[in-house]
Amino acid sequence: PGASRPFDWSTCTNPFPSPNTSCCPDAPPVTFANAGEPAPSAPRYLGKPGIVVGSVKENACRCSNYAERHKHVPDCIKLTPHNIEALEWMPKSCAYRRLHEGRDLADWHPLISGDPESVHRAGVSIRGQTVSELSLVDPEDALAHVGQAVWHQQRNHKDAAIKEWVRAWELDPHNQSIRRALVKLTGELPDSAFADAVSLVRRGREDEAAESLRRLHSEREEAAVSLSLISALFAAGAQRDAFELALSVLTNHPRSVKAGLYVAALEDRAGRTLRSREAIARAEQVDPGLTLFGEVVRQVGLQAALDLHRASRTPIAASR
Repeated sequence: PGASRPFDWSTCTNPFPSPNTSCCPDAPPVTFANAGEPAPSAPRYLGKPGIVVGSVKENACRCSNYAERHKHVPDCIKLTPHNIEALEWMPKSCAYRRLHEGRDLADWHPLISGDPESVHRAGVSIRGQTVSELSLVDPEDALAHVGQAVWHQQRNHKDAAIKEWVRAWELDPHNQSIRRALVKLTGELPDSAFADAVSLVRRGREDEAAESLRRLHSEREEAAVSLSLISALFAAGAQRDAFELALSVLTNHPRSVKAGLYVAALEDRAGRTLRSREAIARAEQVDPGLTLFGEVVRQVGLQAALDLHRASRTPIAASR
């Protein structure tokens, strides 16, 4: 149905309409990623920023490629009369759940109101409440924390906003915009051994950074700290230590592209070409083309091995 007039549900006897009368064309919130946690419940949608998969346009709150969503996100759930009852985590506001339970659609639903913005005005959409799943892929991404900080500020959650601004600043201590935003909230920059260590890495003082990050790593076993330590160790020439730490990170965070690329580079340097290519392949499953991690590829000198992997990708796939 078009957005110009409300949809007359009295004419619809099938709670799972055809694609032309889809209850939720292009729409989350069923596009929240599980992220290894128990299936999300309604409070998770309303209480904190959620994680959305790559196909969701966060600001528009719509799927960017609805027709081919299963192609690009294989585990995207297709709702059917046979599985809707089993999906207990679906929010009570879900149109398909409401119809399955014999309830009418809410007044704010676009098929009732005739206005796709009515769901947002009612405050029941996920617009402004999400961060990209890429924040899981790259724990050192300061902008992911900036997004969450802004989300909390908009809702007057000052303490939570400060926490996210601090983490964003720790990850990117030379970013003037982040520094200004944090100082505006707190009046000053806090003491942070992590920010100091990251700053040392940026200034090329890897030996000092590695020493500081080793101490910090013994206190805070966080992915971002571990990844920063890997970078410092590698640059300082402690490649064996970097390799062992990267393997440890991959054990706990198998989607860490950066750790995978360091493993690939160090395997390649040791002459273990097949293992290097396997590590590259795993990294590319998470970040196809490694477009987000091109700088890491350059830093670890992996471009030649990457070119070799891409040139022989078909034979590897065939051998499996």
